[in-house]
Amino acid sequence: MAWGALIPLYVSLNFSAPRTGGGANRRSWVRSWLIGYTFGFVLFFVGAYWMLEIGSVPWVVLSLIEAAPFAAFAAISAAAFPRLPAAMRPWIFAALWVLLDAARSYGAYAFPWFILATTQARVPILLQIVDATGQWGLTFFIAAVNGLLGQAWLTKSDWRRAAPYTVAAGAILVVLAGYGGRQMVEVTSGDAALPRRTVGIAQGSLDKDAYNDEEGRIRSLRTYLNLTRDAVKAGGGLGDGISSAQSSVAFVVWPETVAPGVFSQDIPMQNAMAMTARGLRTPLLAGVYDIDSQGRCWNSAVLYDRAGGLAGRYDKQQIVPIGEFFPLRGVLGKIYEQYGVPAKDLSSGTTTGTFTVERGEPDALRVGTIICYESVFPRWPRECVRAGASVIVLLTSDATFGTTAGPIQHADIAAVRAVETGRWVVRAASTGVSEFIDPAGRVRASLPLMRQDVLTYPVAVRDNETLYVRWGDWFLWWCCLIVAAGAIIAFRRHWSAAPESAIEPASHP
Repeated sequence: MAWGALIPLYVSLNFSAPRTGGGANRRSWVRSWLIGYTFGFVLFFVGAYWMLEIGSVPWVVLSLIEAAPFAAFAAISAAAFPRLPAAMRPWIFAALWVLLDAARSYGAYAFPWFILATTQARVPILLQIVDATGQWGLTFFIAAVNGLLGQAWLTKSDWRRAAPYTVAAGAILVVLAGYGGRQMVEVTSGDAALPRRTVGIAQGSLDKDAYNDEEGRIRSLRTYLNLTRDAVKAGGGLGDGISSAQSSVAFVVWPETVAPGVFSQDIPMQNAMAMTARGLRTPLLAGVYDIDSQGRCWNSAVLYDRAGGLAGRYDKQQIVPIGEFFPLRGVLGKIYEQYGVPAKDLSSGTTTGTFTVERGEPDALRVGTIICYESVFPRWPRECVRAGASVIVLLTSDATFGTTAGPIQHADIAAVRAVETGRWVVRAASTGVSEFIDPAGRVRASLPLMRQDVLTYPVAVRDNETLYVRWGDWFLWWCCLIVAAGAIIAFRRHWSAAPESAIEPASHP
């Protein structure tokens, strides 16, 4: 639906564009601002209804805040359209939309949910372009198709003028599908020639209350230790076999912060994890919560090697606003208390989470680790690949949102990261959805929500670099150039002649 969902918005902004000066311009600006704000509010109010699991106030406040960038986008678009040639408007619309999504993706308070490109997570043939352009290129083309079809609608009374817009929209889809089909074939054939390593996921699907008391924490730890053994067995590894052998499972993943207790302070838990890794001859990559000697809190991943030694640690860098850190505690402290907000914010890590599994082996597996919210941002998986990661592992917990659409939306985003980086993504989620995603964005194996089980799959060890990994967000600069060119043309037309009507003359009775 994304390929046509923005047509009403595009048409509305054209109709709301100012046509005369003075008060009419101001009324048109307010009208277009309200159109954009309403669009953004409804998008988040309906699409992020799962925020109700936290509370109705956070849900409504989030929708009110996230609507603001859409209002700015609409006001700028409506002001520019009447001063631009009709044929240029869809492309300016698309470039501005990319910059809108980019603006929502940077900074400590970024919440880049509903990026337009992620709508194609389950349409792999159209998703492949992100390996070159990142999510911004696909966002641009989706918005451009909407703009072209919207412009065709505005000129529908004269099919000769409407036809080129429709043909151009169709051509974009054909080119994207052609490119995507070729890339998917290359990924499949390329993986067939690469070495594969079996990875295991333990999905405990434990209730949040299971960690509330000591007895519950012991049961939780025992559950994950047993699931680790099951994963090794399922992957053709040791299980209860001979200790001198070596497991055929490369490593087992525990989801985000499922290890009960404070990691550095819970020596028995550390010993149990180390003994399990050593006993199964299988590295263990686990999500933990920790507090250091200075009282700082961390959301981390730790790696135990086959010998049971602590081989690495990664501290989450992109922490969640109003989830893992809370501004204005002095002013809003009592409100935070009503919603059970933790007394301390999480600290942010500073180093890339790339571990070497099987040190000293010629086909050593370099694992890039990201935690939960970091999967929403292209930057973190890209940095892992640039640091040498051959597989991306995502540790996450969406337990707060139960069986709503929230965990499903979050899982879909991981497919975009897989194609951008050209890497297998191993997604370990505490209550689901856990899955293995290939570099073409296809889910190869998965566990549904709320099932306690293990999942194993052989992933390819890849060392290629996609264009996006090499060049990063280069497509944003093209969008900036398109907008700058549009601004120059609009400025010159504004001063050289009266503004062109935003609606094609043929579309008037």
